[in-house]
Amino acid sequence: MARRYHLKKIRTLLIEGFTAEELRRFCYDTPIFRPVYDELAQSTGKAEIVDHLIEYADQKFLLEKLLALVKVRNPARYEKYQPYYDSIIVPDVQDNSDEAILTSNVGGLFDNRGIQIGEISFWGCVIRNVSIAVGVLLVSGLAIILFNDPNIKRLIFPNPTATSTATLTITPTASATRTPVVISSTPTGTFQPTQEPTITSTREPTKTPQPSIDTPIPTSITVIPTDAPSPTPNPTPTPTPPDAVVIAPELNLRAGPSIIYDRVGLLQQGDVLDVQGRIASNEWIQVQSYFNPAIQGWIVSGPEYVTINVDLNTIPILTPLPPPPTPTPTP
Repeated sequence: MARRYHLKKIRTLLIEGFTAEELRRFCYDTPIFRPVYDELAQSTGKAEIVDHLIEYADQKFLLEKLLALVKVRNPARYEKYQPYYDSIIVPDVQDNSDEAILTSNVGGLFDNRGIQIGEISFWGCVIRNVSIAVGVLLVSGLAIILFNDPNIKRLIFPNPTATSTATLTITPTASATRTPVVISSTPTGTFQPTQEPTITSTREPTKTPQPSIDTPIPTSITVIPTDAPSPTPNPTPTPTPPDAVVIAPELNLRAGPSIIYDRVGLLQQGDVLDVQGRIASNEWIQVQSYFNPAIQGWIVSGPEYVTINVDLNTIPILTPLPPPPTPTPTP
């Protein structure tokens, strides 16, 4: 099953669902789209950022990943412009006939990148089928011309029934003896004289040419087809929701499950997280950035701060490090 994406809808989703600054931050925070951020200038507008992002995702077969991340960050806007792709069924080639094998081999030359996950695009299928039809017509016409040309027939199938002629020359003399007989022939057949004369000759007798063995005329040419393996489509991966997504504009990341611990980072709205641990009351959870494992710490698990997509009771309870000592004021 292949996908044909609607780039116009994806462009509308990105333009109306995010600001220029949010798109820049998205490209910077997502490692797979960091090359897009590196190519942006300070004066690049939102429409140009969207064009760069879609073009890069299309070239690197990342449109499915892009849509999954956009759905997490802005689900309401994502639902508004669906669908973003059409499914195309590409049948497997099972016929082993000469024409089907020719179709399979010629079609492989026209695989285009119009569809993600290495599948054949709609226009690629059209071009391939037209090319196959033209190729079959050209081969058929060439075969008809060759087999109807008498010169070509004589080159391919020479006439094996031609026989040679022998010339017998006898020179009479006045004496009782006769002169030698000179026989000239082209040794491709057998000569049978009607009368056998008595001949006296001082030369060695000429060897009788052996009759040629007729070669049977081939009646047909058999083409042995070579089976071409049909391409096996890759299964389309099913995106899974992340463990947690930050919904607050900003959220402190601390070294332990309390506000008395030091702040080790600041999370932004839309950041995707993996849940790694919790305390017994489930009020604080230990998380790690989905795209940058180096970002790790504790956050509050309240629904006004973060959306949690896993059952916290299945997450292991962790014992945090003791909080840092409170500094004693100097008198």
